[in-house]
Amino acid sequence: MSRDYTRSRLAAVFRLSLLVQGGASGAAPRCVRCSRKRSHGACGLRPVPARRAAACVRCRSGIRCGPLRRAEHDRVRESCHDLVVWLAYVDESGDAGYKGSRTYTLGCVLVNAKDWPDVFDTLVDFRRFLRNKFGVLVRAEIKANYLQRGGGPLKGLNLGDGQRHVIYRQHMRLLSKLGLQAFAVVIEKEKIRRQEKYSPRDVAWEFLLQRLERLSTTTDTPLMVIHDEGDSLQIRKLLRKARRVNRAGSAFGTGSFNLPARLIIEDPVPRQSDQSYLLQLADMVAFAAYRRLHPPPSHRTPVCHSAMWGEIGTAIYANANRLAHSQGAIAYPGIVVWPK
Repeated sequence: MSRDYTRSRLAAVFRLSLLVQGGASGAAPRCVRCSRKRSHGACGLRPVPARRAAACVRCRSGIRCGPLRRAEHDRVRESCHDLVVWLAYVDESGDAGYKGSRTYTLGCVLVNAKDWPDVFDTLVDFRRFLRNKFGVLVRAEIKANYLQRGGGPLKGLNLGDGQRHVIYRQHMRLLSKLGLQAFAVVIEKEKIRRQEKYSPRDVAWEFLLQRLERLSTTTDTPLMVIHDEGDSLQIRKLLRKARRVNRAGSAFGTGSFNLPARLIIEDPVPRQSDQSYLLQLADMVAFAAYRRLHPPPSHRTPVCHSAMWGEIGTAIYANANRLAHSQGAIAYPGIVVWPK
């Protein structure tokens, strides 16, 4: 075969590849090996194979699923992004029995599951700020009791009352910045001491589950409870009961209603509070609610004063006691008190 014939054959193949790749625009061919817009003798003149159609997001097949079916699968995927799950972080303040503290309080912080990654990242940045300003370690557990007495991880930092007050206040203000919601249930043990048939812990959880049932039902949104370790078996028992029998008294008269908490999914998840920033926030919410009802003595410089609850601002879940507040009773938004 002559050299001239070989050159003419290569030129014909080159012109054919121009027509296949560039079409009417005459764009230069793209090498299948080096991806450059020119041809190399070593790379050959084979046309670049056309890309296959995008695979279906569900069955990952661009051949079996036509455009209409792929569009249907895309709509299913987009609708999944609209799904919301409430995460309710619950921690307690006070003693569960009749001895010790005057009240038994549950603090609850509500988080949208879609926002959880951003909330967590912001909390980590906030803890780094506290480390740089006050020396508090990022992984240290910050609870109301430690801030009150300067104990726990704060013991060796020699922080004054004013500094610990600032740390507490910044945590409360952070709730609204993160787009969270918070409320509390306070059981006045002094008023039911003679009726020891009531367990302050059980009554508090019943009131809290009633509020969570209303939230999940009115928003048609599933909800999961995450609580501090301790009494896990009893809390699990109360939640399982609430899914079937959840009696709530009428706000406008006698009688009660059965409002099963069908949208509270799974059993409550116990967690160590030193491993969860949100449980630590729930603990501070509970103590702030207690201080709103029982202010500290005036002769002391309080770390958490009675106005600390107001620092939560727009993050207060006012629907928790909306009816009691609308009827003119002495009530603070977001704080459920029993007995009244």
